[in-house]
Parts: sequence; structure tokens; C-alpha cells
Amino acid sequence: MPRERASAVILRDNQILMVQIEDGGRSWWCLPGGTIEAGETPERAVVRELREELNVHAVPRRRLYVVPMPDGAGMDYGILVDLRTETPALGSDPMVVGWAWRSLDRAGDSWQADQIRKVLETGDMEPGKSTIRRT
Repeated sequence: MPRERASAVILRDNQILMVQIEDGGRSWWCLPGGTIEAGETPERAVVRELREELNVHAVPRRRLYVVPMPDGAGMDYGILVDLRTETPALGSDPMVVGWAWRSLDRAGDSWQADQIRKVLETGDMEPGKSTIRRT
């Protein structure tokens, strides 16, 4: 069965928030997020995943992209979100072992960062706009 994934796009000062995942002896960086559960929208999934992975509260703004995942196993929904928590901290997901603000230029071979670059190139999103709002 194809997997649907919700990915949080969180920008700050021309940087993107990424998480480091370790699973099965492998390690990689990607956008925070995860599998969309039955009956869940991508927006609700990304809010839940951010709480589990980084102990942050977030508000979805809008969908930026919907693309097939590189392995062909499903679709990835990129959701632009505003953080309501100033500083992330590792949460309850044991596969998430780190987080960092990374420039899109230093996001490595992340296919998700490529999608964000495409959106920025179209002018459909404001680069550098802080998405952190204090409550």
C-alpha cells in the first residue's frame, strides 16, 4: 500500500529546519514529519509529528507541494507551518537523534530541499520570512 507522508517546511532567516534520522544502521537528514495516519489530513499529521519529534507546537499555513517520494512508495505533502514554540527539543520519536537549521545550499542531497528550492524559484513563497511566532 502506498505511503503518504506529511513534511513540515519551517523557514527562518533563509534556513530550513531539518531533523537527523537514524534507523537500521543508516543516518540521514530530512524535513520533520512522517506517515499520515488513517483519517488524518496532511496538516494535522504534520502538527502531530512536530510535537512527537521536536516538542514544538505549530500551525499549518498551506500546502507547498505534493510530489511522489523518490522510492516510489507514496506521496510527500510539504506543508508550510508557523512554529508557536521558540526552540525545538528532541521529542519522543527514538529515530530522531538531532535537529538543525540548515541553509538550503547546505541541505545536501535532500530531495525535499529540492522541492522547496523549486517553490522559492517560482516566487510562491517569501524567502527569509521568519515563521516563528510567540504566543
